[in-house]
Amino acid sequence: MPSRIGTAEKILNRLKGLHNNLQADEQPLFSMPAIWDGGQGQHATPCDIVVTNLRVFGYYYVSFPRERLFLDALPLKSIRAISLRQKSFEPIFRELL
Repeated sequence: MPSRIGTAEKILNRLKGLHNNLQADEQPLFSMPAIWDGGQGQHATPCDIVVTNLRVFGYYYVSFPRERLFLDALPLKSIRAISLRQKSFEPIFRELL
């Protein structure tokens, strides 16, 4: 349990404003930079993916030059399957050469 508390503190210290957006008794377990694709629009959002004991969400907070917050969450109970997509950007890099 001490390592879980240490991990939660590290995530909360690294992601500004995250503590204000957590639910009661919610504790971050894992975080990594990724691209959030909610499947709703034409674009994806670069952000941090945070897994807590209650939900998984894409998150970023910027305070300068104007305040912006991105928070798109999915409750863990509603997730039935997860797929990992590996995108290859090789054709883009080939065209740049």
